[in-house]
Amino acid sequence: MKTNHRVEVALTALLFLHATYKFFITDASLVVDLIGYNAIALAIGLLLLRNRQVIDRTALTALLLGFSFWLSGSLLASFAFFFEFNRAWFSVANFLYLCFYPCLVIGLPRSIRLPKKLSSTEFLDAAIVTAGLSSIGAALLIEPFFGKSSGDSVATFFAIFFPIADLILLTIGTSSLLAASINKRSITIISGLVLFVINDFSFLWELSHKRYQFGSIIDDGWLFGLLLITLGIAQRQEKLMASEVVPPILITFAIFSAATLLVLVALDSQRFPRFCIAPIGITLLLGFLRMAIALKSAESASVDRQLARVDELTGLANRREFIWQLQQSARIGTSSILLLDLDGFKEVNDQYGHEVGDELLRAIAHRFLRITPESDCLARLGGDEFALLHSGEISDAREFALALRATLSYPFEIQKQLINVGVSIGVVSHNGGEDLLARVDEAMYRAKRQGSGVEVII
Repeated sequence: MKTNHRVEVALTALLFLHATYKFFITDASLVVDLIGYNAIALAIGLLLLRNRQVIDRTALTALLLGFSFWLSGSLLASFAFFFEFNRAWFSVANFLYLCFYPCLVIGLPRSIRLPKKLSSTEFLDAAIVTAGLSSIGAALLIEPFFGKSSGDSVATFFAIFFPIADLILLTIGTSSLLAASINKRSITIISGLVLFVINDFSFLWELSHKRYQFGSIIDDGWLFGLLLITLGIAQRQEKLMASEVVPPILITFAIFSAATLLVLVALDSQRFPRFCIAPIGITLLLGFLRMAIALKSAESASVDRQLARVDELTGLANRREFIWQLQQSARIGTSSILLLDLDGFKEVNDQYGHEVGDELLRAIAHRFLRITPESDCLARLGGDEFALLHSGEISDAREFALALRATLSYPFEIQKQLINVGVSIGVVSHNGGEDLLARVDEAMYRAKRQGSGVEVII
C-alpha cells in the first residue's frame, strides 16, 4: 500500500514538473514532448493496472484498453509532428482517440457502480446515446461554437464527435457517481472527468481558431485528467451498487431529440448542416433495434412468468397460482374450496410405472377440466392431489364435487391398459381464514377414511 502511494506521489510530481517546464518553455522538444510526455501517459496506465483488485475484471479491461488507445494516438500524433508525417497519420491518431471513449463509457460506470453482468444491450444503449447527442451537437452546437466546416469531411467528423463524446462521458460518469455516493473517491474521479472534458474543449477551441501549438501546456491537461481518474479508482470502495451503464432517461432523450431534429430538418433543410442527417438516422435505427430487443425480452419474461404458474405435467395451474387465486377470491364474494386426492393411484404407479402414471394424471386433468366452469380455478398441487376454487355456495360446491367424482366412474385406457381410479374430495366454504387449507385437507381425509367420496365441512 505504501509503495502504491509513493508511486502515485512521484508520478504526480513528475507531471507537475513537466507542466511547469511547458509553462515557461513552449517550444516543442523531442525529449520532453515525445519521450517524456508519453512516458508519463504510459506510467498512468501502469498505475491503473496495479489496481486490478479494486475494480472488476471487465471494468479494468475496458479502462486499460481505452488508455491504450489514447496512448497509441498520442504516440502517433507526436511522431507525425516531429517527423513530418502526412495528414493521414493525424487522422489515424484521431481515430485511436475516438476509440478511447466507448471503452470509458463501459469501464468507468462499472468501476463505480458494478452491474450484475455485461450485456450486449449496454453497448447498444451507449451507441444510441452517442449518436443521439451527436446529432444534437451536429445540428445546433458545432457550427456556432467551432465555426463553419472547412469542407474536410474527416475533420468535420472529428470536430463533431469529440465534444459530444466528452459530454456523454461526463454525463454517464456523473450520474453513476451521484447514484453511488459522494465521497473522496467520487470527487476525485469526477474532478478528473471534468478536467479532461474542459481541456478537450479548450484544445478544440484553440484548434478551430488556429491558436493551438503542439507541445504547449494545454497537452498536460489531458494527463492531469487521466491521472485524477486513475487515482480515484485506486481508492477502495467497500460497496459497489448494481446499476445500468446508461441511464434510461438519456436513451429516451437521445431518441426523442433525434426524431424531433429529423422533422425540423425536413421542414427547413437550409438551416441545418447536411452532415447531421447521418447521426440522426443512426440514432433512430438503433432505437428501433433496441425497442425490438426490449419487446422480445418483455415477451420472454411474460412467458417465464406464465410458466412459473403452470403445472408442467398437466397444464393446469400449479400450487403457487392456486394460492394466489385464493388470496384474490377472498375479495370478490362467495366461493368454495375443493381438495381432491386420487384413490388407487399409488398402486397404478407401482404396477405400470411412472410413465403410465403421468399419462393417467394428464387424462384425469382433462376429464376434470371438461366440466369445470371457466370462472373456476382447477390446479394440480403436486403428486396425485388436485384443488379447485369454485365460485358458488357450499351447496353448489358439493353437487359439483359429486360431478367431478362421477367423471372417474369409467376406466381410462392408457397404453392399451384399462385403469380404474377413484377420488376423495373435501369441500369447505371460503371464509378467508388462515386455516382454510388445513380445514379442506381435514375434510378430504375424512372422505378418504370413511369411504364416502365427498365430505363437506361447514
